[in-house]
Amino acid sequence: MKIFLHIGDSRTGTTTFQSMMMANRDVLLKHGIDYPRIALLHPEKGIAQHQLPFSLLPQWPEFAPKAQIDRDEIWGKLKTYLQDTEEEAVLLSSEAFSSLSGDAVRFVKDFFAGHDVVPIFVYRDAKEWRRSMMEHLVKTGQARSIPEEQGNVQDKGLKKQQAWSEFFDVNVIEYGPDCLENILQVLGVGLDEMAQVERRNRQQDQVLMKLLKKLNKIPLVDGNRTQLNKTIINWYNREIKG
Repeated sequence: MKIFLHIGDSRTGTTTFQSMMMANRDVLLKHGIDYPRIALLHPEKGIAQHQLPFSLLPQWPEFAPKAQIDRDEIWGKLKTYLQDTEEEAVLLSSEAFSSLSGDAVRFVKDFFAGHDVVPIFVYRDAKEWRRSMMEHLVKTGQARSIPEEQGNVQDKGLKKQQAWSEFFDVNVIEYGPDCLENILQVLGVGLDEMAQVERRNRQQDQVLMKLLKKLNKIPLVDGNRTQLNKTIINWYNREIKG
């Protein structure tokens, strides 16, 4: 069986890609590719198989405690699923795969022994990756300002690729306007066959970002900072930008 592993990187349109794959499961099945509804963080709203790489991280992410599951349990479920599916290929996607290294990637390799594994890594210009990541941190209330330096992002992206290249032949795709089409080309599916979905995480106006940074400095006694900022972003784009 062929296993397509969309391993990230983060801030490369992963959410948009995952939303499109979930919305077009029937189209993928026509091509013999199964995008399974397993290992999702939410059984109904989930769009990616995040539980798989999350279970291999040193610590389960704090933002999804209710979805926590033991490594052997979730990978055991995947093993059973692969044995039962009648499709020729399975597509799994999570940007958290790109955060794995060493023994964790080796675990993935050993797990899929006997299968034809095709990892897909999307690489983004380091400066643009950093800008997008910091914007994300501001929008979710995790940052009040953008620091001048945050390490060498160029090296981080390269290390993520190399961690997987030690065990697999990785398809590296450059992030850009044709990124989605290029990923689908690896899958053997045409973009014109897919129902389009709303693009997620668009770049926001600097005026809005400055507003959010100021609001993030105000303590929130009771409430969800991410949800509040999301409401403000929607209001701004609807009422101010029109």
